[in-house]
Parts: sequence; C-alpha cells; structure tokens
Amino acid sequence: MQGRVSLVVVPLLVVAIGAVIYLLVLTQPQKQAQLQETPPATVVVDAVHRVDLTPMAEVMGTLVPARVAALHFQLAGQVVGRHVDAGHRVVSGTLLMTLEDGESRDQLSEAQARLEQERAAVVRDRRLLNMAVRQSKLQRKEAKRLTRLGNDSLASRSLLDEATQRLIQLEQEEERRRFDVNAAKARIKQREAELSRAQRRLAFTRLVAPFDGVVNVVYLQAGDYATAGEPAVELIQFDVLELRVELRREVAAALSVDQAVDVWLDERQLSGRIVALQRDPDPQTWTYAARIRLDKTGVLPGGAALAKLPLRVLKQVMVVPAAAVLRESGISYLFVVVEGDHLRRVAVDLGRRQGALQVVKSGVAEGDRVVARDVAALSDGQRVTVLPDVAGTP
Repeated sequence: MQGRVSLVVVPLLVVAIGAVIYLLVLTQPQKQAQLQETPPATVVVDAVHRVDLTPMAEVMGTLVPARVAALHFQLAGQVVGRHVDAGHRVVSGTLLMTLEDGESRDQLSEAQARLEQERAAVVRDRRLLNMAVRQSKLQRKEAKRLTRLGNDSLASRSLLDEATQRLIQLEQEEERRRFDVNAAKARIKQREAELSRAQRRLAFTRLVAPFDGVVNVVYLQAGDYATAGEPAVELIQFDVLELRVELRREVAAALSVDQAVDVWLDERQLSGRIVALQRDPDPQTWTYAARIRLDKTGVLPGGAALAKLPLRVLKQVMVVPAAAVLRESGISYLFVVVEGDHLRRVAVDLGRRQGALQVVKSGVAEGDRVVARDVAALSDGQRVTVLPDVAGTP
C-alpha cells in the first residue's frame, strides 16, 4: 500500500516543482539596460600661425629639341648625293646632300675670268693715263713756245692753231683715261660681286649641317629633283631639350627670363632655366607660352615633364594643415578647440594651398588651436580629448 502511494506522489512532486519553476521564469523582473557615456574622441590639434609662403605652380609640358631645323636648298636642281640618313649624328659643317653643280661651276669660272680681265684693264688704263698726261704736258709746252714767237706771219698763226687743237685733243684723251682709272675701283667691286654670287650659287648646291645634331628625317633621294625651299633634311639638337608650357596669367607674372626652375621627369629632378616667356597672351587660350631649357638630360624628346614654378612670396599669411579643412556644400570649415575640450565648427575663407599647408584668409585668429586631421566624423559642440599638436605644443 505504501509503495503505491510513493509511485503516485513522486510524479506529482516533479510536476509541481516544474510548474513552480515555470511560474518563476514568467514572473521574473526584466533587466534594465544601463546607459554608458560614450568616451570623448581623441584629436590632434595645431595652432593657427603665420609664415612667409612661396606658392608653387605645377605645370605639365612637352619635351622638344632645343633646336629643330628644316633644311632646304636655295636653288632648284637634281639631287646627286645623299650622304646621311635618319639617326646619324653630325657636326656643324657636315655635308648632308648635294645637287648637280656643273652649271654653277661654269658660272664661277666665267666670273673669275671677268674679274681677272678687269684687273688687267685697270693696269692698262693707268699706263695709258700716264702716257696721256705726258703727251698733254709736252703739247702744252709747244703751244706756249709758239705763242711766244708771235703772230707776225701767217705760218706762225697756222702752227699755233694746230698746236692748240692738238692740245685740246690730248687733254680730252687724258680726261677719258683719268675717268677710266677713277671708275676702276667700282668696276672691280662689280666683278667681285659677280664672283661672290657665283661662289654662293655653287655653295648652294651643297646642303651642310648648321649645328651639331642628329638627322631626324631625310625627305629626298638621289635622283629626285629638289625645288628651292622644299624641305630636304630635318636636323634636331636633342642633347639640349626644352620644356614647352602654357601658363596662367598669375603664374607668368611671377616669372622672368633666365630664372632657374625645377623640372620633374620620371621621378628625376632636373635643373632648368627659362629662356623665353611670352608677355602677350594667346588670343584664343589666354595663356602665356614659355620655354624652359634643360641641358644634357639623357632622354629622348617627345615625353611629358612637370615644371614646378615659384610664384610671388606671400608675406606672413595664416596657415593651417590642409587636412584640417572640412568641406560641405561648397563651404569650408575648421574645428576650433574651445574651453579646453570642446569643438566649435567655424566657417573660413581659404586662400592658396601649398603642399600640406592651407592659407586661411579669415574666420580664425592667429593662435587658435584647430583639429589638424580626421575631421570628417566630428561635429559642432563635441567633447574631445586633445593630444599634443602637430608642432609638438600641448
């Protein structure tokens, strides 16, 4: 009997205990969420300060040879010799191409012969002048002698008339010879000019290099007929390169000819010098052309390079780190630390940026401490923990 009671009571106790536990779970009080204060953001600050700033303008340009010459013949003729090809290095005076020169040589020979004849004629004219002077002198003495004899007889008068007439003829001959001698210098110069023209014409049949360089293009072959002014050979001097750039007005105004500038080419820094600077802008682009000379770069022309051009010095301007500026909706802001650990967002008017520094025209004062970086997540009035600033001042 007692065993049966145990079998009934034990399950009931288990059920009762389970029911009590279930009720306790259902009726236990809810845990309250405890709010914890967000720790203040940690920021790095820098003081607004004044410096003398030299802005730099970066301008891309194209590298071209310092000298490029499209060489041509100055007279027409058939090409009989092509002495160079593209890529050949030449020195000043190297023969590049020749024309048929038979006619030019004949003209030179004729001019030389005419000059020699003229010089011989001058020697002859001087001898004849001396003879004419002596004859005139003798005839003048004869006329004076006859005059002293008098005019008493008819024969005397006749001899005097003949002597006078002969004297006039000799004086005329003397004057002609004197004119020939006096004009000899002009005739010699004329013949020398003809000879010089013939020599130049012969020289024009030879195309020579006007400077040390490299042949870039040869346009004519042996047998071609060259016309005057037609390009025959293009010669370049690429040991010395020039960087051609187009500048804005404010950049051009700050530069001058012979000014030294830095040029960057494939991470190499090169020294350059401004050799030409346009002062009247291009009427279509309103930019100013400039050429920067680079000596012995060891590179081929045709590539691009970056010129860093110094502008006018900005005296004692206020600057902050460029990373301190927050831009929203076209407005620039700085976060100024106030009351030691709070931020105030201030709208500012910015000037030129130079590298890691940003010029500030207005909105903050010298000495204000501003957040130096990582400003995108900050807000006005936010509490922060300030670390030592960029300059190392706590």
